[in-house]
Amino acid sequence: LASVFVAARLGQAVTAVAADRIRSGLYGQAGNKGAVAVSLKVEETSLCIFSLHLESGHSAVKAAERAEQLREVLSGSFSTSKGKSISVGKHDLIVVTGDFNFRASLPDEASPQALR
Repeated sequence: LASVFVAARLGQAVTAVAADRIRSGLYGQAGNKGAVAVSLKVEETSLCIFSLHLESGHSAVKAAERAEQLREVLSGSFSTSKGKSISVGKHDLIVVTGDFNFRASLPDEASPQALR
């Protein structure tokens, strides 16, 4: 679920609203992980907003899978079967939020005090 709230004074300035859902969990079949995205224009400024939830896991393999999922979400959103698409990279502002499930990878000898 994604909600975008717009101040009443800007309501008439919002155009070109589009939404998309990108599945990435369980090989893109179950949809238990992935993202929702909203694209819109406010006056002449284009925005693309993502809320995502990537798979968890502590291994280097899982970290690489999460990075690939993020790439898939950013590159695969707003594509249609008719070949038309909204290019995420061409927006003036892109906001990506959510549960990335990325972990800090520190050497075993690192102490909590060293992180401060």
